[in-house]
Amino acid sequence: MSADKLIYEFSKNTGQKVVIQLREFKGKKLIDVRVLYLSEDGSWRPTPKGICLRRELIHELKQGIDKAAEECEKELSGPEEKGRDYGRAGEKGLEVRMNGGGLGPDQNAKARASREGQAEGTADE
Repeated sequence: MSADKLIYEFSKNTGQKVVIQLREFKGKKLIDVRVLYLSEDGSWRPTPKGICLRRELIHELKQGIDKAAEECEKELSGPEEKGRDYGRAGEKGLEVRMNGGGLGPDQNAKARASREGQAEGTADE
């Protein structure tokens, strides 16, 4: 049995991070992309949020992520489309869209109104 091998990690927010690891489970070699949370005792613990695939599927996963990245870049660099506000929220707005964050339609509207209010406030100063 081989040990898990950490490939990459990045912060999702102050209490969570995303890790990409190579793992072995029951003799199967896997790639695991998982969200971890910072527990009260200061250790990082896995959440059920993530995906674990056979390593031979890594190219399929990469293709999907590359396509998603292309679409995000189009949205961020292109004109506003169908009244939607693309690319004006900065990285935080992008994070919510990319990770399928927990905001529902009402919360998205509140967040958008808040951003617009902040933009109006800064213009008056």
